[in-house]
Amino acid sequence: MKKLIYAAAVVLLGACASSQAGSAGGAQETLDIRVNNNLVPPMLLTISLVPSSGVERNLGEAFSSRVTDFRYNGLAPRGQYRLLARAANNRAMASDYIVLDGVQAIEWSLQTNRVTILRTKNDN
Repeated sequence: MKKLIYAAAVVLLGACASSQAGSAGGAQETLDIRVNNNLVPPMLLTISLVPSSGVERNLGEAFSSRVTDFRYNGLAPRGQYRLLARAANNRAMASDYIVLDGVQAIEWSLQTNRVTILRTKNDN
């Protein structure tokens, strides 16, 4: 019985390692993200890109009463993501989830909490 459990564990670990190696070789892409920090009252916010499952990626700070551009560089975002804005007092707001397959540029208006797709791969 122990040998069977050990064999199953080795197979699972091997499958996980090969899966990660395959994804690490994926294409590097960029996603341009424009944040219009038009909240009232104005406040400095930290912006993150958050997958529906996975690790949050900090993009930087969006200054109050202006548009700030960010660029995500890395493996092409696939699946559902949302944008998250955090204030210094730990208050936060998040956009709805949006599917980023093939998307190259988005804009988030904080006042309306609306994300707009500006450019996709098919637009080129």
